Amino acid sequence: ALWPAQEDDVRAAIGFLNAIAAELGLIPGRMALGGRSAGAFLAVSAALTLAAAGRPPRAVVDFYGPMDFGSMDADMAKLGHKVRRAPADSAQSVESLLVGYPVGQRRAEATALSPVGRLGRMRPGTPLPALMIRHGAEDSIVSAGQAEHLRRAWAAVDPGAEIDFALLAHEGHGTAAFGRDAALLPMARFLARHLGAGA
Repeated sequence: ALWPAQEDDVRAAIGFLNAIAAELGLIPGRMALGGRSAGAFLAVSAALTLAAAGRPPRAVVDFYGPMDFGSMDADMAKLGHKVRRAPADSAQSVESLLVGYPVGQRRAEATALSPVGRLGRMRPGTPLPALMIRHGAEDSIVSAGQAEHLRRAWAAVDPGAEIDFALLAHEGHGTAAFGRDAALLPMARFLARHLGAGA
């Protein structure tokens, strides 16, 4: 399925969980969205749709996600080492297959549907949830520049939103450090702050 079917699925899952919250012992509205890589793209995209509708989640976690399809290859070129993926601009890239056209041929359109482009069109002052970003500084699949773009765009829309940002030195795309305490304990503290009973 082409985009935005995938985000529609995420929002359908959120609606389902809210509808049966009492049965599952959940508290509607006390929700965070998060993911890794493509999952982070989905989580951030769904959070922006909810925020634009005035129903933002309390928190969002982005672990090494692509956030601006149109700038992915330029960001990767700045790293100066071998790239372990098809260029995002090519017709064969996962990004191009997702949107249904070669990103390099319709770059502005690809950026516009990505989280960074969507943030650029949001009304300044729109309340955004707290955001946690972790990205490998040596990621050769999704450049850490994508994390930087998201951080700047998020802060431009809602300067008061908490942004917990860190690049993990010497780490790549989904390397072991993301499953260890150095990444997981800060995430647990972040979520506890924003989802806890006093939040």
